[in-house]
Amino acid sequence: MRVEVFMQSTFRERERDVLRCMYNGIKNDLWPDELCNEDRDLMRRMNRKNGQGVGVNLNYDEITKAKYDLGIFFGSWKPDRKNPHHEVRSTIAKKDKPFICIETQLLGRVMFQESEYHRVGINGFMNEAAVFGLEKEYPDDRFKKLNLEYNGWKHNRGDKVVVALQLPGDASLRGMDINDWAIWTLESIRKESDRPIEVRLHPGVSQKGIDSHLQLMQWQAFNNLPDVNFVQGRELPWEEHILDAHCVIAFTSGLSIDAVRNGIPVIACDPGNFAWSISSKNAHQVEHPFMASEANVQSWLNTLAYCQWSKSEMESGEAWAHLKPAVEKLIEEQKQENESS
Repeated sequence: MRVEVFMQSTFRERERDVLRCMYNGIKNDLWPDELCNEDRDLMRRMNRKNGQGVGVNLNYDEITKAKYDLGIFFGSWKPDRKNPHHEVRSTIAKKDKPFICIETQLLGRVMFQESEYHRVGINGFMNEAAVFGLEKEYPDDRFKKLNLEYNGWKHNRGDKVVVALQLPGDASLRGMDINDWAIWTLESIRKESDRPIEVRLHPGVSQKGIDSHLQLMQWQAFNNLPDVNFVQGRELPWEEHILDAHCVIAFTSGLSIDAVRNGIPVIACDPGNFAWSISSKNAHQVEHPFMASEANVQSWLNTLAYCQWSKSEMESGEAWAHLKPAVEKLIEEQKQENESS
């Protein structure tokens, strides 16, 4: 297998450091320093016979011309962006080859703090759009390692409904206009419920960036839906905001994970939402949101913990050992598909 780690996919040193850790873990497996020249030549011949390259390389090219079996890059991609790092990511994602995308962590993420863990997905970074390992029942060891808890659903919850906004244009929205979604959601809630609604602005929205929600705010000003308030997420931590909510409604916001882990049901409005499998799917279900069995929720949390890895786990090769069987399976499937076409 030939792996290219694309350093130009990010201009941030801390993110390049994550890529270097991943490179080292893969190198120790595919191309260890202790290999003698005869072994290296044998590996090259065997891989060439199977139509694959060999080894792993740190690639600093802005235009991706390298031949590889697996590409690795940092960050989501936006095809309409012309920044060099976005162009590198988009080019790799469009190729007919497997790739690994390293993104923000899922469990235990703290806004505006450097992440200890990173989500590591094959062929994507969203729920149902990426592979995070072989499909199986995962143990709870990694979840326990995070020192997080799940104590079941809260049954004596508050009355309010929290609608979680996301940054307009974010890649996780997959082309959805967050303002249009929010308007539809508010209308849907009011057809079913008179509960107070709190629209939570993303903590990353700046005072200048609030203009991007002008459409939504103008709509509310003219329609004047009763008992709808906007909450500044930057000023009110989610721990203080959502833990007394009746439910949280989100498109693909990571707040969905935090809500479920703390016993608050979620209405997940897109399959890319990581809470999709254990939640309601439509805002019309606001009065009686679905709550999966607590055993299923714990199993879901265990799986999420196997979707994210620390730099030390990348450096040691533990992350690669988890991902490699799924990568090899995809490479083999693609090879068979190419041979039959």
